[in-house]
Amino acid sequence: MRLCMEAAAKAKKPFYVLDRVNPIGGIQVEGPALIDAEKPTATHAIPLCHGMTAGELAAMMNVERNIGCDLKVIPIEGWQRPMLFDQTGLPWINPSPNMRSLNAALLYPGIGLLEFSITVGRGTDTPFEILGAPYVDDLRLSYELNKLGLAGVQFTPLRFTPTASIFKAEPCGGVRMAITDRTALNAVDVGIAIASTLQRLYPKEFKLALVDTLLNRAASVKALHSGDAWKKVVAGWGAETQAFEARRRTYLRY
Repeated sequence: MRLCMEAAAKAKKPFYVLDRVNPIGGIQVEGPALIDAEKPTATHAIPLCHGMTAGELAAMMNVERNIGCDLKVIPIEGWQRPMLFDQTGLPWINPSPNMRSLNAALLYPGIGLLEFSITVGRGTDTPFEILGAPYVDDLRLSYELNKLGLAGVQFTPLRFTPTASIFKAEPCGGVRMAITDRTALNAVDVGIAIASTLQRLYPKEFKLALVDTLLNRAASVKALHSGDAWKKVVAGWGAETQAFEARRRTYLRY
């Protein structure tokens, strides 16, 4: 969208966004709001969970990047920011082949961080709702994760064999994640806490460095590698996350 806006500005043509519901709501903001470097998965300084719509993001980028696009946003009718997708009455259509449910979407901002390091269920019926690796003891991992007391989620031990992606055709130990309270869930916290736990339990096998592929914050990954508590790592983003919330306020339409 950003590249198209830049092309439209260059061609002196209007750019239309048919705005859409953010499926995981418009309230939650989580994760580092500054990035180490721009790339296709980090095209602007926004957190992993930004709580904005496409039209709102377009307006933000148009101003903050000085694109100068003649932006026209066709607004959503009937949506309020606290609404999750299943409260809209609209049918779920997979936005991506492996994004098959609202639960998967709610977990994705955190669990997606792990998908280059372990299997997150690609090649199973429930991508992003399970995770694991051949070296993981499913009983141990579920015990350690539940012991953390993470809000809104519960872990149960699981054995599974993915048919695609990382560890394809390899029996894996891991966990299934059940969302117990959607309003209390902080998915990025969950992802970082899992990364920290896997690093502690399996420092030789777990590929922690690859978490930075989507986190895009090398200092945070280095801190986890050094043994810093996951809560300390997350707390380190607090000021920039609050600053983002102030930035985004100008562009919220609903």
